[in-house]
Amino acid sequence: MGLSLEKPQYLQLEFAEPYAASQLKLTGTTRAQSFQGELQVSNDGRKFRKVREFLSARSGVNLPFEQISARYYRVLFTGAETGQQQLEFSEVELAPLYRIKFFHPKAGLGPVPPQI
Repeated sequence: MGLSLEKPQYLQLEFAEPYAASQLKLTGTTRAQSFQGELQVSNDGRKFRKVREFLSARSGVNLPFEQISARYYRVLFTGAETGQQQLEFSEVELAPLYRIKFFHPKAGLGPVPPQI
């Protein structure tokens, strides 16, 4: 029996203080693996809420999301290819992804958006 909603597996990152992040990157090993799941956050470690779902047909995933601060980040794996008993990752990175609003026009690479 592989990964499933009935037998969920997860990877959890815990911080002493709330940590602001907007990107999760899971780097797989050389072994091919496909999987699906969702990123969840919590401030108390008991009640988690979904940030976003993901699906990977490769061995890893690069998951951008709206910046959020939390003490607990959980990657819940809800499914994997048939026969796969476990997932393997060589690296986990949870980081803020700094973005400059309207960077294309500021860099001279596009038109200035209309005022809202």
